[in-house]
Amino acid sequence: MIFAKFFLSSRIFFDGMFFGFLLYAFIGYYLGAATFPCNLYRQFRSYGWMISFVIAFMGTIILSRWASLREGKYDPTFFTYQSPLMVIQSVAFFMLRKEYGYILEQARWVRRSVSYLAKYSLGIYGFHAFIMDYLRFKGGFGLTSENAVLHFVALFAVTLVLSLFVSRVVALLDRKHWLV
Repeated sequence: MIFAKFFLSSRIFFDGMFFGFLLYAFIGYYLGAATFPCNLYRQFRSYGWMISFVIAFMGTIILSRWASLREGKYDPTFFTYQSPLMVIQSVAFFMLRKEYGYILEQARWVRRSVSYLAKYSLGIYGFHAFIMDYLRFKGGFGLTSENAVLHFVALFAVTLVLSLFVSRVVALLDRKHWLV
């Protein structure tokens, strides 16, 4: 009964966002497991991912601004998770992290933070979409300020903290570690 009310009240299952998130999971799994045999072209591959990220990022900014000016208010059409430019940005950022992550992991505090978050990563990933959906559409945490960068950082931080909290609570209840 509780789950039926939850699923019916969530926009994620009715507007196609669920399948977009599922697609992200498949892309992430494939790219995470993929190995690229040619080490000779690693630098050129990295430049390609950087250029792809920057072009998609700038395209998102320019098209979002254009659409917002045309509508006379903020228009998130090009800033949704399923837009092609956001998918390209996500993939390029993931691949850059895969290529250069070892540099960040040399710092001890980074290793400790990443290992702590990795312990709850499945729960964080599983709950963040629902938490962010609630914060943006029912919790009054939609884009209300003129400073979109500050809004993004605040939404990211609040979502991460709440997702980690929910994941830790579920981990306490899940003795066999099936969920977290």
